[in-house]
Amino acid sequence: MNYKTKISVYFLSLLLTIGISCKQKNEAASDEHFITNSDYLKKVEADFAKVKKLAAGRADALFSVFKGLDTKRSEALKFLYAYMPINDLADYNGAFFLQNVNLAFAARDSFSWGASIPEDVFRHFVLPHRVNNENLDSSRAVFFKELYPRIKNMTLTDAALEVNHWCHEQVNYQPTDSRTVSPLGAIKAAFGRCGEESTFAVTALRAVSIPARQVYTPRWAHTDDNHAWVEVYVDGTWKYLGACEPEAVLNKGWFSAPVKRAMMVHTKAFGKYQGSEDVINEKEKYATLNVLQYYAPVKNIWVKVLDENKNPVNNALVEFGLYNYAEYYPLKKQTTQTDGLAHLKTGLGDLRIFASDRKKKFAIQKITVAETDTLQIVLNKNVGDEFSVEYENVPPVEKSLDKIDAAGEEENKRRFAYEDSLRNSYIVTFYTKEKSDKLAAELGLEKDKVWTFMSQSRGNYASIENYLRQSTKNHKDLSVKLLENIAKKDFYDIDYNILLNHIDNFRVFEGQNYPETIVNQYVLNPRVYWEGLSSCRKFLQDKFQNLVKKTPQETIEALIKWTKDNVKIDNENTYYNIVNQPIGTYELKVANDFGRKIFFISTARALGIPARLEPATHTIQYYDDNTWKNIVFAKNTSFSNPDMAKISLAYNNDISLEPLYRVHFGIAKFKDGSFETLHYDWDKPLSKFPDKQELEAGYYQILTGNRLKNGTILTKISFIKIAKDEERKIVLSYKLDESTPKPIAQWKNKLTNNKLTVIGWLDPSTEPGNHFLNDFQALKTTFTEQNINMQIYCANNQEKAKIDKRLPQIYAAKIDDNRTNFKDFYKKSQNFDNQKTLPVFIIVNPKGEVFYFSSGYNIGTSEQILKMYKKLK
Repeated sequence: MNYKTKISVYFLSLLLTIGISCKQKNEAASDEHFITNSDYLKKVEADFAKVKKLAAGRADALFSVFKGLDTKRSEALKFLYAYMPINDLADYNGAFFLQNVNLAFAARDSFSWGASIPEDVFRHFVLPHRVNNENLDSSRAVFFKELYPRIKNMTLTDAALEVNHWCHEQVNYQPTDSRTVSPLGAIKAAFGRCGEESTFAVTALRAVSIPARQVYTPRWAHTDDNHAWVEVYVDGTWKYLGACEPEAVLNKGWFSAPVKRAMMVHTKAFGKYQGSEDVINEKEKYATLNVLQYYAPVKNIWVKVLDENKNPVNNALVEFGLYNYAEYYPLKKQTTQTDGLAHLKTGLGDLRIFASDRKKKFAIQKITVAETDTLQIVLNKNVGDEFSVEYENVPPVEKSLDKIDAAGEEENKRRFAYEDSLRNSYIVTFYTKEKSDKLAAELGLEKDKVWTFMSQSRGNYASIENYLRQSTKNHKDLSVKLLENIAKKDFYDIDYNILLNHIDNFRVFEGQNYPETIVNQYVLNPRVYWEGLSSCRKFLQDKFQNLVKKTPQETIEALIKWTKDNVKIDNENTYYNIVNQPIGTYELKVANDFGRKIFFISTARALGIPARLEPATHTIQYYDDNTWKNIVFAKNTSFSNPDMAKISLAYNNDISLEPLYRVHFGIAKFKDGSFETLHYDWDKPLSKFPDKQELEAGYYQILTGNRLKNGTILTKISFIKIAKDEERKIVLSYKLDESTPKPIAQWKNKLTNNKLTVIGWLDPSTEPGNHFLNDFQALKTTFTEQNINMQIYCANNQEKAKIDKRLPQIYAAKIDDNRTNFKDFYKKSQNFDNQKTLPVFIIVNPKGEVFYFSSGYNIGTSEQILKMYKKLK
């Protein structure tokens, strides 16, 4: 089914289910306003008029649906059009948005709480069809049909909790790549990362007229990573829940403790927002709201940027940077006015302040928020200055949780297990190895490759099977190569017609003999980055065949000119980090910078010319004369051959682990007033970098980070200027923890067998437990080679089976009946009574002295265990 347009069947089912006649409703309320504030309505009308002009290239597809609409629906649809991101205007039709409006109103009329939802809350947090950067689909109708019978007689609070139980029946946590699947795509996979789970849950809640919004901590302060969850509007206030992780009550989740250490928690409000929350970033089409104060202690801080004469600097860029993933992630970027001031409400940890002007002057300084009111920072460095600094960044202190009534906990656990069984009963219907082998034999393909494809397809196996059956008729070899080059996630949500569009219309530029690997990755492959795939190849060939010249270079030059002349750049109104599909860009003639890159590369590939994003900088490149050539869209430049240099990376033996990119070190280039981290593969070991890594000449920040067990991060930062053709050796140096381990508790138990022992209690079904198992994969060889004595305990055979699949045999899980040893540890140690969230890890020596303890959500636990074990050994 085409989820963009064909939802009429679902919508009809909805109307029949709740017994509503749209015609009767329209006649009864033809003059009813959706927006009752006349000033706000005028603003919406004005912004809608701008959109009509912007989207003139798709006028019929978008605006013809307004004919005959009553006032309420017309205003609601205008509100959506006025503030939706550009890609929605480019990629979806008016019928889709109108049906979402009808569904939203019909659902509001179906539940007892509908009439009590404030107008502005409904407008911003029920009506919008988009949650984040997911592909849109017909889930609003499907989810209503599923949920209405379950919750129709419930209170709003009980309904919100019940919807989350239903979400858990469909989806649980598993890390995936950064592309966000559609809600129905998540059902096909039966899993998703936290951003997908929260998108899924918000969609489900809004489908039954429960105001909901996705909430993020963009980066944790105490550990690498981020997290997303959901807030629901109940009894006049926002309360939180863990998406697809149901609890017995609201305002409870496994993240309740770590979020008390957060430095930022934010959410986005669709449209012009006039609520009471702190707005940290107000744009034309949305607002980013700072809701940290509802989770953690906060403080207002100011930064005043001064020049070397102590005058305030106007138009300076200020970044409030939080260390995470080997960079200082900007919690907020702000441009100063004539007073030189920038402001942030944040948590009580450490930040790095970076400020720069338009004259290539800058300054950096670490601050402790609890000790800072206004920082005066002087721009006393020049771009190109070489120097180093060291920082110790301390996160907010751990805080104990308020006690929550445990009523309903046991019933919730029982339901949780039952919901797992429902989801697993669906998973067992996926393609089997036996069926896959039969398909491979029938089509004459390698069994192992076909099983890889079919096992990754999850609930989308019919689509991948259809693709293989049809594509192998004429493209047997190519059909496999295409699947080998798309992303793992594509298998479980792509429509086979998209794949057929790309393979049936695949071609290589006439007269060219490119290397096979180049052709497979950069011509045949439909994926450029993490964009949503579409059936665009034939369309682009038809539209741009007239640009094809005798050589690839001439063709690329013609395509550059067409793109520069026809595609307008609008970075302000394309938000959520989403881009148009190539066809949408062609029709709308508007895109953001990155969307234009996707369009250009997709078009070049359609014409048979290899093209890609350069791996480090994401500059557009095309392949010609056995080399990659840069493409820019500057006014007078088509091709850019940047000045290049080479670096050799090494590290001192003062650290015990090989450095990983974006874990222990990062490389960032100065561009447009700030340092941008290069896009090398995450977790890439230093030894996997070339002996001489080529990169553009320029000004760089080389950063190393050493995370301590308490979350503090020790950083060294070097600023270096690398000249054209220079070859420089860079030795990564780390700020070390010189402290001596001291016992923090006493626990004598036979489990240690008089050896230095790591003991862990783990629940693999939880997100924190899953994170440990994922993190451990990178270090499992180190653990076994260095004979780390570790014992993992779980509650039952089901948990043991899940753990044992992901750990070496030497660390096979053991069952701690009734958590006997777990309870004994807490009884005897007496130091950690309020820290019992799994996973729990300790390191205990033969004397029974406990030197290490961790509980709950932490990224990098395996590394911390390894560091402490080596110190004690």
